[in-house]
Amino acid sequence: MHRIDTSTATPDHKFTEGDPAVPVAATTVSAEWLNAVQEELVAVITGGGLELQKSDNGQLFRAIGKLIGDKVPIATNDTPGLVKGSDAVSIGEDGSILLAGAVDGVRFNESGGISRYGVCDSAQAAQAKTVTIPGFRLVPGALAYVRFTHGNTHAAPTLDVSGTGAKPLTIDGTNPIPGYGVNAVASFMYDGARYVVVSGFAVDDNRAGGQTYLKFPNGSQIIWGDWGEFVSGQTVTFVQPFQAMPSLIGYDNESTPGNTERKAKFSAITETYFTVNDWAYGSPSKTGCWVAFGRWR
Repeated sequence: MHRIDTSTATPDHKFTEGDPAVPVAATTVSAEWLNAVQEELVAVITGGGLELQKSDNGQLFRAIGKLIGDKVPIATNDTPGLVKGSDAVSIGEDGSILLAGAVDGVRFNESGGISRYGVCDSAQAAQAKTVTIPGFRLVPGALAYVRFTHGNTHAAPTLDVSGTGAKPLTIDGTNPIPGYGVNAVASFMYDGARYVVVSGFAVDDNRAGGQTYLKFPNGSQIIWGDWGEFVSGQTVTFVQPFQAMPSLIGYDNESTPGNTERKAKFSAITETYFTVNDWAYGSPSKTGCWVAFGRWR
């Protein structure tokens, strides 16, 4: 290839239309230059493995594409090169690469980074709980961290993450979660059919009837409360039943550590209630408190 070099070309070997008023002659195009341009183009087309076709004006374009494909290697971690789209990788019009994979059920390429956290504002008594986690994919092993703004009182709640469908919320893959307190936070794993609690958070944290109770994923339960001013023979019903008779202890609210005179005595302890009989020594008119430990399942 060479630049136009006829006697009427400009000093820097370019074309000019000329100017009769100066006068400057228009550039004469030589056969030598035209043949050089032609053969340069032909070399690209034939170099790309194509045969010249008079009626086909797209050969140069196709030949360039083929030559690039033949000469540029496939990209590796160490070598730049071509990248091919697939089900796992898509290439945008601007050349950006989008990965279709996910980490624990959350897609790559989400703005703000990968997050598995969302806030559920569903009503406390509603069975269907919904939450949005950007990029979430419902696949076995997917994780979701959820804060329940209003808690839950439904006996068999479900969870729909980002419109992927309502799935049962369970403690162990079988037993439904009995409840969540207001603003309770828990983490779940999708096992292919349902969400299972995988964190150590309490699965229930509520206050009712002067009592507070905590239920845990391992089946244990703690309930504590007070019975107001002591009345001999008073029966207190647990707001949540135990699976079997729990361990129970009660004290006068003015007790000091080691003061056994303020320790309560019970005439009956069952999985659903207990009866206060007397203090260990005497029966002072004091308010009392108690705590029960056991299993809810």
